[in-house]
Amino acid sequence: MNSFDSCGYHKKTTIMHGFYFELRATDGSKWRFLEHKGPVLAPPYEPLPGHVRFFYDGKPMKLSAAAEEVATFFAKMLDHEYTTKDIFRKNFYKDWRKEMTSEEKSKITDLTKCNFTEMSEYFKAQSEARKQMSKEEKLVSFILLTTMTKCKV
Repeated sequence: MNSFDSCGYHKKTTIMHGFYFELRATDGSKWRFLEHKGPVLAPPYEPLPGHVRFFYDGKPMKLSAAAEEVATFFAKMLDHEYTTKDIFRKNFYKDWRKEMTSEEKSKITDLTKCNFTEMSEYFKAQSEARKQMSKEEKLVSFILLTTMTKCKV
C-alpha cells in the first residue's frame, strides 16, 4: 500500500514481524525539525559512606573526592572482563592519576595493589536494593533524580 499524506510524506507499509509505517518526505529530506531541550547534567558526586573503604597495599586509604569518584567507575566494573585486560587497566590508571592529589600519586604507584572490593560490594548492594523497589518507589526516585539534574540558567 503506497500513498501520500497531506504533508507530502510518502507512506509505505512494510510487513516484517508485524506492521509498521515508514514516513518519507517526497522532497528527499528525512527530518522536518529537530528539538533539543538542553543538556541533562549528572548530579554532583556524592562521596561514599564512611564504612565503604578503598584499600591500597592492604591498608585503608581515604581518597580525595575526585580520585574517589573515578575509583568508583572501576569498582562498578570489577566483575566485568574489561578489568582483567591490561590495556584497560593501563588506561584507567593513567586517567585516574590525573584526578589524584600529589600525595595520592606518591602513595598509589601500582594498580595491582589497589583493592576496590568494598566499593564494588557497596554498589552491588545498591543495585539490588533498586531492583527490589516497587514501581511507585522507582518512579518517585526517577522524578527526584530528574528534577535534581535539570540545568538551571
